[in-house]
Order: sequence, then structure tokens, then C-alpha cells
Amino acid sequence: MNKEEIVALLGEEHQRLVNWLNNQPEENWKKGPVGKWTTGQHVLHLVQSLQPLNNALRVPKFILKFKFGKANRAVRDFDTVMQRYQNRLHENQEAAIQFNQKLKNA
Repeated sequence: MNKEEIVALLGEEHQRLVNWLNNQPEENWKKGPVGKWTTGQHVLHLVQSLQPLNNALRVPKFILKFKFGKANRAVRDFDTVMQRYQNRLHENQEAAIQFNQKLKNA
């Protein structure tokens, strides 16, 4: 995916999320299923996750290349990125648990 595709997809998904959130009961923001995140915690996670991405998308491409180097592989599509993300979560469950604990206390 290129920068424009990422921005467009994020915009579409953001609007879908806002529409979904507007239809959720207000009590879901602070109370969720036992052992699961609340709606508010999900939103906090998304904000914390997207902040670095938004910052990176604002930086000129040559600066990113200077800082991180040139990719040594072909560009991945969205489905491939999501599958890789899911695999990494599964492989690193302990780190995910620690992150969840920090989020629950935020």
C-alpha cells in the first residue's frame, strides 16, 4: 500500500468506527464484558496506536528512508499486514497481556 491508499483506508475505517461508536450505549465506555476491554479502552488503544502512524505519514519520505532505510521486500497489502499483526499478537501474548494491564489502569 502506498501513502495515499493508507490515508484513504484510515479515513474510511475512521468513519465506520465513529458511526459504530455513536450507536453504542454510553455505559459501554466504562463497563465492558468481564476480562475484556471497555469501549473506552478500545478507543484509547486506537488513539495510542494511530498517533505514531499519523506522525510518520506527515514526515517526508526521504527522512523516513534516512532514519529506517529502504524496504528489503515488496509492499504488503492490508490483508497481509493484518495477518502479520495477528500472528505477532499470538506469538507475543505476554507482551500483549502487559499492555492490556497498563491500558486497564489508564
